[in-house]
Amino acid sequence: ISFQIILLTLKLEQWREVIVIGIFHVVALCMEIFKTLPSIASWSYPEPFVIGILGVPLFAGFMYSAVGSYLARVWRIFDFRFVNYPNISWSVALALGIYVNFFTHHFIADVRYFLVL
Repeated sequence: ISFQIILLTLKLEQWREVIVIGIFHVVALCMEIFKTLPSIASWSYPEPFVIGILGVPLFAGFMYSAVGSYLARVWRIFDFRFVNYPNISWSVALALGIYVNFFTHHFIADVRYFLVL
């Protein structure tokens, strides 16, 4: 958190980027907690760790938030623009489908191959 404050103070990051990083971190931790539940047991963290939540080390969320940080930063620095981008509702529907399948494929059919098409 202190490093994030330094980046904000030096204006190397913007608040919007910090929010994106935070969202990535929270979503990642929730996904990791779900996948490591004893009833799901997709994977586990058998080694001891100092700081964690429900069997998931805090650094697991940091890995995902690092990706979020990178995406937010390069999006701003390189001023990404998309020409002739399809209707945004298609992207939203696909993203929702991917995330819903991440959680539900343990209980109902796995539709990831359908989502690729």
